[in-house]
This record gives sequence, C-alpha cells and structure tokens, in this order.
Amino acid sequence: MIDILMPNLNIEGGYEEYLAQTTDGRLITGIIAKQSPTAVTLRRAKGEEDTILRSNLTSLRSLSLSPMPEDLEKSISAEGMADLLAFLKSPR
Repeated sequence: MIDILMPNLNIEGGYEEYLAQTTDGRLITGIIAKQSPTAVTLRRAKGEEDTILRSNLTSLRSLSLSPMPEDLEKSISAEGMADLLAFLKSPR
C-alpha cells in the first residue's frame, strides 16, 4: 500500500526513470530497457522504446522517480483500489 501511495519512496532497481539529453537537444525519459557500450534504450510508459547511440548523448541521469503515477489514490475508487490490492496480492 505504501508503494502505491508514495511511489518514489522506494524504487525497485531497474524501475527508476532516466532523462537522456541528446546532442540535437531532445529530452527523452524512460526506464533503461537495454544498454550496451554503444547505445542505451529507454522504455516509456506505454512500452514504446527509444534507442540512443551513446555518441549522441550529452547526458543520461536518474530522476529518482518511479514510473508509477503519484496521487493514484485520488483518481481511483475505493473499490478500484481494493481490486488493485487483491490483484497485487494474488499468486502469479
């Protein structure tokens, strides 16, 4: 429940948001999906990915943010929250 109410308190490794700035001035955010010595791939919320050559990066830094939206409890009904918690607690 704490992770839902305060998603940026404890971010699971591999799920922190990153901000990449490219040599052509673009700003791209997402979680690191893949990386190699020559490129990094950032995945955005809807699963779309951007692969950026490291030679085209001016900076890449963690935002210390979770992709989980803040204030989710304000946009979901009590029944919806109960359903979400039941789903998260169910064996997979």
